[in-house]
Amino acid sequence: MAEPGLDFNHRPKPPTPAEAINALIDAALVAENGTRPRREYLGGSRLGDPCARRLQYEFLDVPRDPETAFSGQTLRIFAVGHVFEDLAIGWLRRAGFDLRTR
Repeated sequence: MAEPGLDFNHRPKPPTPAEAINALIDAALVAENGTRPRREYLGGSRLGDPCARRLQYEFLDVPRDPETAFSGQTLRIFAVGHVFEDLAIGWLRRAGFDLRTR
């Protein structure tokens, strides 16, 4: 009877609970982002973009290539940024600044 040898084949590891949860959250965020209406303006962060063609495509709402869509992880980062933006706006207003947003 032959003894089993060492198996050096790489097998995919099952996702950790955190990875599985993040994958579900990411899928939900990507799906939600696909249903969100497009903005009818270019945000202030677009001012520094040197590519006039990219800005024009964005302004005219030309469909993006599917492989350039935002990942779930990127959408989570954006969501956290929006929360912190609202927090900072509140702080500045309480400090006496007259902010005009949105």
